[in-house]
Amino acid sequence: MTKKTKTKFYKNSHKPVTKYQLEAKPLSEAPELQEVGIYKIARIKKENIGVDEAFQRALNKNQIKNIQENWDDDDCDLPNIYLHKYKGKYYPQITDGQHRICASPHDTIDCRVVNTLASITRCLRANDPKTKSQWEVNARFWGHAEAITRLNESDPDNIHGIIKLFKKLGYNPLNPTKVKALDLGSSVAAIHGQILAAINTMLRNRISKIPTLTGFGLLYLSEIIKLSSFLFKFIFSFSISNLNIIYD
Repeated sequence: MTKKTKTKFYKNSHKPVTKYQLEAKPLSEAPELQEVGIYKIARIKKENIGVDEAFQRALNKNQIKNIQENWDDDDCDLPNIYLHKYKGKYYPQITDGQHRICASPHDTIDCRVVNTLASITRCLRANDPKTKSQWEVNARFWGHAEAITRLNESDPDNIHGIIKLFKKLGYNPLNPTKVKALDLGSSVAAIHGQILAAINTMLRNRISKIPTLTGFGLLYLSEIIKLSSFLFKFIFSFSISNLNIIYD
């Protein structure tokens, strides 16, 4: 059990994020806490939540937009807050999950209250790269490949397609974090990501020149086919020629 420590409240650093309805308004009374196992949960309105701009990282608006567009309550862990008491009022302050809270379509947020360490310490711990990590490119690629197979999902990024293409070219597509690499097939995830990024970049440039989106669906499809074909041929011809040079 972590020993509870006091933390000073820096009111001048406690700020609203009005663009996302976080107004940092103090509460006149402490919110009701519900203990669920090891967790202390409070339901707090967005308008009462603030952030300490001195130690929180800058908000990534694109990340918030992506969360909003793909919002699913079951995808989101409970955000963490520190409940500061200052001059008889209570100031809920985010220590972890500011992007989730900003993106949430709900006016009231279910939060985990973590008042056992200083708010800045809680924030740093929640984002410590020694204990937190994102899925790297191979984990994401092969995870999606398995989901497409198991759940019969659509494959808009042509993950199965590039796996088949690698096999057709004689390579052994595999996840190098789980199986020993045999050939270029171990790089299928990285190459797929590079191709996808190149296509998206070129399409964005193309879209910016279109005065109207009429018939855009057909244009998008034709561009994808054309660019995919070009990039696949270029990358694989280059890779194969390099392999031939090495083996010769």
